[in-house]
Amino acid sequence: MTDLPLRSLVLYKHGLGFLTRRGTVEDGSLSLVFDAADVDDVLKSLVVVASGGGQVRSVRFRTRRDSALSVGRKHGFFDLLRELRGAPVILRLEGARAVEGRLLGIEEHPQGRKRGAMVVMATARGTVEQVASERITQLQVEDAQVGADLDRVLDAGPRGARALAVELDAPGREVEVSYAAPCPVWRVSYRLVATGGGAPHCLLQAWAVIDNCLDEDLDDVEVTLVAGQPVSFRYDLTSSVIPERRLLRDLSRLPAGPVELEAPLGRMAPALSAAPAMAHRFAHARAPEPWGLEESIELVTETQDLAELFEYRLGAVSVRAGESAMIPIAQHRAPYRRELLYNGTKHPRHPVVTLRFENATGLTLERGPATIVEEGRYRGDAILPFTRSSAEIALAYAVELGIAVRERTEVADAIAAIDLTESYLHIQEYRDQRTTYTLASSLPEEQVVTIERLKQAELAETRSPDEETLEHRRWRVTCPPGIETAFQVVERTLLARHEAVLDVDLDQLAGYLEHRFLDAETRRRLRELLRLRQSLAALERKSDALQAELAELRERQKTLRENLQIDARTPQEEEIRRRSADLFGRVQDREEEIERELAQLANERPEIEAALEGELVALA
Repeated sequence: MTDLPLRSLVLYKHGLGFLTRRGTVEDGSLSLVFDAADVDDVLKSLVVVASGGGQVRSVRFRTRRDSALSVGRKHGFFDLLRELRGAPVILRLEGARAVEGRLLGIEEHPQGRKRGAMVVMATARGTVEQVASERITQLQVEDAQVGADLDRVLDAGPRGARALAVELDAPGREVEVSYAAPCPVWRVSYRLVATGGGAPHCLLQAWAVIDNCLDEDLDDVEVTLVAGQPVSFRYDLTSSVIPERRLLRDLSRLPAGPVELEAPLGRMAPALSAAPAMAHRFAHARAPEPWGLEESIELVTETQDLAELFEYRLGAVSVRAGESAMIPIAQHRAPYRRELLYNGTKHPRHPVVTLRFENATGLTLERGPATIVEEGRYRGDAILPFTRSSAEIALAYAVELGIAVRERTEVADAIAAIDLTESYLHIQEYRDQRTTYTLASSLPEEQVVTIERLKQAELAETRSPDEETLEHRRWRVTCPPGIETAFQVVERTLLARHEAVLDVDLDQLAGYLEHRFLDAETRRRLRELLRLRQSLAALERKSDALQAELAELRERQKTLRENLQIDARTPQEEEIRRRSADLFGRVQDREEEIERELAQLANERPEIEAALEGELVALA
């Protein structure tokens, strides 16, 4: 609260207001008091102008700093006593008796909390004394520093409010002070009254809701509402900060090193010039309305287009402190059309009933709730989005349960192109996402449902949309009663990937050769690479098989050697030795044959690998 009258108030949608106060300062000194939480924003944005050649000599404010004391909100006296532990105090008691000493602490009263507490004192006589808190009539702090801390706590105001003050020196001049401070956001609510007939039209009314949360009445204050979203943030300018510094040891008798300063990155860019503003008086239609709704309010709102922002100037507004007001800011009549719109992300089973019309008000409309009245009956509620002038508005206000929609999506991939470069296969393939909508209507008449889908990829095998926005495509689908209607949307994405020829599976590489996308030279090279890789794979398979057979033969040789060591004493044992010797010879012959084959395969492998490497080098 301040004696400098509030002249204008600009409210934004992000919790900030811009206030302008103007008046004459008689004694050359002016005090402006704010809530402690608001002072950072005030200091960040404060503009002070003195008329008639006057000068503003200084702006002073109390620095916020930590205090040694902390007094609570619920039990201030007992919290203070706890904080004063060890401090010299004088307790004056009933009957004019006084106890002087240092506080030791607080203990629970023997008769319970309802009787208060016991204050424990170390008196000057070197004794400890307990004093019932109910007998204390006065507390006197003897330490000057503690008293100063207590004053700072009390200067913060009730519950920390109005802790900081701004003082202006402008002797005998008219002063205008402007600043930004936290304020409740203004809201807007809409009424949309629609009538059918041969030429359906609707009447859109917008009402702004403002709250006066200041500690003063708004008395003929120029109020402006701003649509848009300026950048805003909080910045601590009131706290006194002493940063930590490194502790360095004394380096006596050592020469000081040179001081090096980092060069600036560049010159400061010039400030941007303000964009020209276009102001116009809002004019609204005066067509007759059977119920007189359009004539029931009078608009006095002026508007101003500020490029990314838009202003509603309400003129002089009076609202008492702690109260709110609802003020009409826009009214417009426009033709509309009713539509059934289905979007599975908004409602998964049914289309929503939508009113669509153009924002021909010439205004920027802020986001807010809208109540739909059609043919004199309440139809539902909707959210009117932030909308620039001339843009279309679609308000979904009800669900049409008479039409059910099923949505099924399938994904399939198909190769579009293959290129062989530097031993890599560069593959392009189409990924088709096929979405089928099945609509079933139980309504008695034929309906048209608009299917809305987010743009995700290019369309394929799908008719052109009937309507397209920046983010969505829309198709109108006729839905006869009593039967199911299917509509399909195919979205195609072109994907690219590459694979090393040596890493591609042989069956997959053979499959690539069957595609018509390969030219003759690429097909020849791929076929030769496939042949060489198949030969190398066959060689490896044969070598692995021979190695496995060789290992098995060597295990059999161990058994045969054991049989040959048998001391033949019977004809049966002699027969075993003879058969084992014969088999051992054949196994040894096969072992030698396998080793020759392995050696031959080992000689063939470098030749195939060299040929494969040559083909890969030729691709580079």
